[in-house]
Amino acid sequence: MTDKQKAAAHAAYTRQQAENVRAIISEHKARRNMTNAGIAKAIHMPLRTFEKRKMDPGLFKLEDLWLLCEALGVPEEQRKTIM
Repeated sequence: MTDKQKAAAHAAYTRQQAENVRAIISEHKARRNMTNAGIAKAIHMPLRTFEKRKMDPGLFKLEDLWLLCEALGVPEEQRKTIM
């Protein structure tokens, strides 16, 4: 595999992971009937920061993802797909 192919594969993987995070947030946000503001408050993050990271999930720190999963009640099986 060339460097260019490796870079393309990594970019595709990163995009897929970002989509997974956004999908999990959307799914569990709806199930819990939470707003972005409610989630941001639950994970002790300013609303604008949460919205920015939600749009670009690669900006989330591991600690943020953990708190997010706790606040949204994400099952362990789904957590494993994003952490």
